[in-house]
Amino acid sequence: MYGVGASEHVSTELVMTSSPTVTSSSSVQFGHPLYSHGVCRWPGCGVRCTNVFDFNRHLHSCHPLDDVSMAQAQLQMHIVNQQLKQLNNERKRLQVLISN
Repeated sequence: MYGVGASEHVSTELVMTSSPTVTSSSSVQFGHPLYSHGVCRWPGCGVRCTNVFDFNRHLHSCHPLDDVSMAQAQLQMHIVNQQLKQLNNERKRLQVLISN
């Protein structure tokens, strides 16, 4: 885990709060982009949390906004941008193939 024992300061800029979402079955569920199927999806973490409230507690205590987490976020943004470029190129190729 990253950030254990690091500074107690946690910025709310990177940490998103839980927001209710309505599913197709019309039930309200709470979600977070870094919490999926009971697991913290922070790069390199994978800690199991019983619910999103436990996850938020884990997120604030184990993943504070520090130099390491900022570097991880920048790397993740770079990876996503590269994948988006590749996806756009593949879409263009597909359109050309379909049009012929």
